Amino acid sequence: MKRSIEHARRVYQRHTRYFMFLAALVLVVGGTGTALALSSQSAAPEAAPGGSQPRVFDRPQTSADVVPAAFGQQLQSEYASIGPAVANARRVTANDGQTAYLMPAQGGGVCFINTNESLCASSDHSAGAAAVDLCSPTLPLGQLEIEWLLPDGATNVALGMSNGTSTGFASGFNIYIARLPLNTQSPVPSTINWDSPGGQRSSVKAPIPSDAQTQSCMHPKAPLAGSARASGHHVAKIIVHRATLRR
Repeated sequence: MKRSIEHARRVYQRHTRYFMFLAALVLVVGGTGTALALSSQSAAPEAAPGGSQPRVFDRPQTSADVVPAAFGQQLQSEYASIGPAVANARRVTANDGQTAYLMPAQGGGVCFINTNESLCASSDHSAGAAAVDLCSPTLPLGQLEIEWLLPDGATNVALGMSNGTSTGFASGFNIYIARLPLNTQSPVPSTINWDSPGGQRSSVKAPIPSDAQTQSCMHPKAPLAGSARASGHHVAKIIVHRATLRR
């Protein structure tokens, strides 16, 4: 009996470590009818171990670390249950030179936000947590943008592609951003890979929908009145890149 209870407890713990933020499909009403708009999709890693908070939080805050009000409001609204500590944010630079804001969250979690995306992840799933933009006014047609979190000291950072090739990136960042072709001929990211400081290789699945390459993106002529995009930032994953996808 004790063995059965212990087995059940382990199975429960193992399954509760897996979760995914699913892409939200939002109805957008236009002048000629109703179309589907695909927001960013994000996912927590399925196999990577959790890690400590980034060392950037150890340095004193400066005036440059203050999160813009619109960003802070978005995070606190979208991720209220995770509790992003906006007041404790640090401004950081992603691998591609873009500015982002990284901040702790409840229970050792971490959040980040920039002009394109926002993401929060628990402490167990922050390594490799990712968001992907497939269709938005900030993206040229035929491209995707994937952003992901990595722990301090990660090396040999790479995206495993759907055709078996690999695209490498410089080490030394907590936030990675990659803009890649999105069409039926070009491969798309399938995994996010890196080595821990101890040399352990980690790999998690990239949150790319299986039909991403077969959808077409239609950019609108202007943001909808009153939208988050009109105020300078969109609500990632929930309300929408103001662009529509057609199969």
